[in-house]
Amino acid sequence: MLIRDYTAQGHVPLFSVYFTGMGLYLLCTYAFQGHSKQKTWIIITLPMTALIFCAFMYYVNTQIYWYTSRAAAASLHANWAEGRRQADGTLEPLIKIAEGIGYDIANLPFDKLPKDFQTANLKSTSFALQHIEETHAQGGDIESDEWLELASAKQHEYWMAQNSFCSDPLIMCPYNQLADVHKKNDRIVVTIARREFMENRKQYLHRQKCIISSWVYSLSDWSNEHLACTR
Repeated sequence: MLIRDYTAQGHVPLFSVYFTGMGLYLLCTYAFQGHSKQKTWIIITLPMTALIFCAFMYYVNTQIYWYTSRAAAASLHANWAEGRRQADGTLEPLIKIAEGIGYDIANLPFDKLPKDFQTANLKSTSFALQHIEETHAQGGDIESDEWLELASAKQHEYWMAQNSFCSDPLIMCPYNQLADVHKKNDRIVVTIARREFMENRKQYLHRQKCIISSWVYSLSDWSNEHLACTR
C-alpha cells in the first residue's frame, strides 16, 4: 500500500515522523542515564535508525506517487489521442496555441505537450488518485462498478469546478443528469488512475518488502554484534 494508506485521511505528515523520532531520542536519553556510554549509544541509535527509515520510506512513496500521477496523465492523453485515429492510421491533428506557438497536441506525446496542457491532465489524475487512495485506506472496494460511478461523479464535480468558464448546459450539470457519452469521459479518468494505482502499488509493495528486509537484517546483525561487546 502507499504510505498515505496508513491514515484514514490518506496522509502521513513528515513532521509527525520527525517529532516521533525526537521524542524517542529524548526518552531513551533520560531512561538510560547511568548506563555505559557504549550501551546507551546503541539503544539511542535504534529509534534514530527507525526515524531515518520512516523518512526514507516517505520519500520513496512520494516519488512513486509522483510517477503514478504522471503515468496516469500520460495514459489519459494517449487514450484521448487514440480517439482521433483516422482510417489511414494517422491521428487527426489538433493545433493549440501556447505562448504564441502552435502545437499539434494530438500528435505529441505527453512529455512534449506545453506545460499548461500537462498540468491540466496531472490535476485530473491527481484528484482521482487522491480519492482512490482514501477509499483504499478506509477498506473500500475500488474495483466495484458502484464505486466507479461514485468516483466518476466526484471527478465530474472537480471538472466543473476547474472549468467554471464552460457554459454548455449538457455538461455543466450534476453527474446523474449527464448523457452516457459525457459520463464516459469521467469514467475514463478514474479507470486509468485506478489501473496505474494498482500496478504501481504492486511494485511499491515489492520494493517496500525488499527494503524492510534489508534494513531489518542489517540492523539485527549490527545490534547483535555491538550488544555482545557490552556484556
